[in-house]
Amino acid sequence: MNNVNVNISQYMKNEYNINSAGNAGIMLEAKADSESDALSMLKSLATGDKVTASVLDIMGNEVTINVNNSAIKAALTGNMPVNIGDTITFEVNNDNEKQIVLKPLISGENSENLFAQKALDAAMLPVTEKNTEIVMQLVKNNMPVNKEALLEYSRLMAANPNASPETLVNLKKLEIPITPENITQFENYKNYEHSISAKIGNISEGFIALSQNSDGLEALKTMINLPETVSGEDIRTYIGDEQINELKNMVSDETIKESITKGITPKELLNVLLNSEKPETLVKSEAFKSVVKMFVREQLLINPADVSKDNEIKDFYTRILKQSGQMTEILKQSGQENTTAFKEITNVKDNVSFMNDLNHMLTYVQIPLKFANQNVHSDLYVFKNKGQKIDKDDVSALLHLDMDNLGKMDIYVKLLNGTNVTTNFCLENEEMLDFINEHMDILQNRLKELGYNLNATAKITGTEHDFVKDFVDEGRIEKEVMRYSFDIRA
Repeated sequence: MNNVNVNISQYMKNEYNINSAGNAGIMLEAKADSESDALSMLKSLATGDKVTASVLDIMGNEVTINVNNSAIKAALTGNMPVNIGDTITFEVNNDNEKQIVLKPLISGENSENLFAQKALDAAMLPVTEKNTEIVMQLVKNNMPVNKEALLEYSRLMAANPNASPETLVNLKKLEIPITPENITQFENYKNYEHSISAKIGNISEGFIALSQNSDGLEALKTMINLPETVSGEDIRTYIGDEQINELKNMVSDETIKESITKGITPKELLNVLLNSEKPETLVKSEAFKSVVKMFVREQLLINPADVSKDNEIKDFYTRILKQSGQMTEILKQSGQENTTAFKEITNVKDNVSFMNDLNHMLTYVQIPLKFANQNVHSDLYVFKNKGQKIDKDDVSALLHLDMDNLGKMDIYVKLLNGTNVTTNFCLENEEMLDFINEHMDILQNRLKELGYNLNATAKITGTEHDFVKDFVDEGRIEKEVMRYSFDIRA
């Protein structure tokens, strides 16, 4: 079998000779300081360890490969067949202290399965579909493949039989506790089912269902009056004169009727309706249902004008986390654990907790926005290089919007030197493209007033961002990527 020899002598205190162990391979010679991490990793490998390199580019006899997230230019030797895009796994032979030799593992469609089989045999685990997938996911994510790791994942899969290997490995990579709640949330994010704003309808229906029985009604009254609940805007922001008159007809107190006419918040009005003489009649009306939805909307959405305020988003989620925790406890004590309200509020609480854990490794926030006639789901990802803090004057981000009127769009933003802004709008269709282009000058003028120079482009694209592929897999994590190794002696 052909071998690859690695020249790392100029980066080590000891001198390493370069001796061919075969006629074909790749001769590595680092070109930049940024490659030192990869070379340090190669130095630390022991005999029997595995390392994977992907081929980024080929120019004649020169090949650029990716090792440990570092691009290294190397010279092809012999007749080793490689193509751009190939991912080659090597086994280390490091018996000679003056020499490092990498032997390519068997190539072809069965090579991954053969490698997985060897790893599982060494860990004394059965070669099942799930166990094999665990090995492949560990290799894909540059994580250790050894007996200890495989036994740990075997225990995790036994404890969480419905979790996919991909989910378990990624949660471990993100250093997020592997719990049923986090497994569910990771799957939700992966499948675009994580939107908090999308829960408004279900929670509203859950609250309405609670009001139909005496225990649920009392629980609803308590939840509405928690200190953390938001009173919200005047109900006239949401409904027209016809519904205003319907609400006035539901109450007999003239003072309350006057308040509805002059202005009353959803929280205030719900308290009036639920504490009336005959709430069981009022709660069945369409007007009551609309007030409940207004109330829930006020709790789970944030005004766009408030997003830029200091600590506003942090305070928003701190409130939601505390509020949802209190609500689930009230529902438990009222015997309402099997209700839609309990299920949906618990999901929101788990979502916010997961988002908080996620931010230990990625810079991400979900921003559920409140506009006059629609709810807007948005995701904000801020990209950063490994080991570096975010520079507010030189930063890249992705803003994903999901709007009722315009549909989905991804906006890639890059700020350079504190004032130069480059944006790339990725849209779903021609109609959206025309709309954005027609209004681009408004955005440009507003940014100019704020001291920014805008260079914007817009295009139609058939794909949207992928949470796992674009942010978990693409090295966006501020952490040294661990080498993966398979110790045959374990």
